[in-house]
Amino acid sequence: MENTAEDTQLADVDSVPTQVAPITRLATEILMLIFTAGYLSIDRGHKEFVDCIGSVCRQWRVIALNTSLLWTQLEIDFNGIISGCHLNNWLSRSRHRMLDLRCQSSSLDTLHGPLQTVMHVLAPHIGRWRVMRFSLSGINEMWAALSGLPSQVPSLEVLGVGVSNYSPLFEEAYNWNIRAPRLRRLVFYGIPCFPFGFSFHQHFPALTRVHLRGLTVCRLLGPGRHEPLGVLKALATLHHLEYLCIASAGIDLSWRNYRIPPRSERAILPALKRFQFQALQFDCIVAFMNSMEAPLLVSILFTSPNPYRNDGIRFGSICPVKRNHYRHFPVLQRLTVYCNNSYVVDDPYLMHFIGIFKFKKVSFVESGKKMWRLIQLAGCKEAGVAMKSSRLIGVEIHSENLPVPVAGLRQLVVGRRHSSNTNSSQSQPATNKGGQRFTPLEEIHVCTSTPLAEVDRTWFTKRMDMEQFSWSDSRACVAQGKHFNDRLGWLRMTFAPA
Repeated sequence: MENTAEDTQLADVDSVPTQVAPITRLATEILMLIFTAGYLSIDRGHKEFVDCIGSVCRQWRVIALNTSLLWTQLEIDFNGIISGCHLNNWLSRSRHRMLDLRCQSSSLDTLHGPLQTVMHVLAPHIGRWRVMRFSLSGINEMWAALSGLPSQVPSLEVLGVGVSNYSPLFEEAYNWNIRAPRLRRLVFYGIPCFPFGFSFHQHFPALTRVHLRGLTVCRLLGPGRHEPLGVLKALATLHHLEYLCIASAGIDLSWRNYRIPPRSERAILPALKRFQFQALQFDCIVAFMNSMEAPLLVSILFTSPNPYRNDGIRFGSICPVKRNHYRHFPVLQRLTVYCNNSYVVDDPYLMHFIGIFKFKKVSFVESGKKMWRLIQLAGCKEAGVAMKSSRLIGVEIHSENLPVPVAGLRQLVVGRRHSSNTNSSQSQPATNKGGQRFTPLEEIHVCTSTPLAEVDRTWFTKRMDMEQFSWSDSRACVAQGKHFNDRLGWLRMTFAPA
């Protein structure tokens, strides 16, 4: 257990005659806030920026140098000047504590010399590495950094490695040979360092979260047909894996024709609860679902789903889920779709996917201008055949960073039509004077800087076809941690199943 006695020391401050009681003691948490603010305000290109941090005054320098908790996060920018002496000073001040190390560069001309200097300085402290993140521009620079890592990293819990500039045609590969028995989270993008059939369980037996992107996924797919079973088989040996994210990042991972393995050959991910797909075609998503079993899988997340191939040609049909998905995913209930500006919200492939799995809850998170189209799809029978299959489920819509018009919201509630296949066991919705029935909204929650008139609030709260309604001030939402911007609002509504 770490000795925290030194970090509970409080600073004596000279008494100054004021109208209020003088502050004579500062808690460590306050010191950390002051320290961090000063650290972030210093020019990283200055060759002595580390030494400058503790130079506010003599008393503050004593506090900074004797509080090791302040020196546990080390950010190294290879665009600046790297000094082994300054790095050693920083590491010595952190003393025995676990380290959060972040190395980054936005230049394609990062020299191997600074990389080797950093790795040489960090190597003696390998037993204290808790978080290690590399974010470099090119693959060659990343190879130089990875080659300096030791083969055993006993205390590492989080590892993130990625490059921002790479070519899909890059053929050179780096075989990963590092073992981290306590690693819980792994994020790799653009680095083809895991070969086909890589033994994740031997190198990282404690993994609970894995995020793979781009070339990292491509190499795991294996030679020849590049089917998803190769990736899933490699991850199936991780018995604690609860979250998995597969991202395309410009790599074509679509399969229109592939072999659906029988149940005996499917990859079984025993602990997986959440599966996220980023920028993948629906053919690819269905291919993954057809190649796996996950008895504990509860939710699937789509981030910017891509209905097009890389050549811009739209797929004519989606690969069907030909097996009994209830057998393979017995507790799967929720789908969340994070839309972007290029995504067609009423895409027929998405609606077909929703209809196949019959999710109990579907959530759309929308930050563009397509929210009202989503609302129409979820609430109107005449919106098209595409949403017909999903009318048996609850639909939840989030809208962020948009103004919330009161008039439009009232019109939405009034104008919704009730589906003809309403369950007779449910309570009957309200009707208007013409006899038109409305589908009840389960919830409407608004957070905005626009005040709500009392007459409008009364109109919403007295609706018999709405279970919950709230209209909050955005400043209060920010204070409560529900939102991050008090100038822009958000809207969340839940539609009852029809």
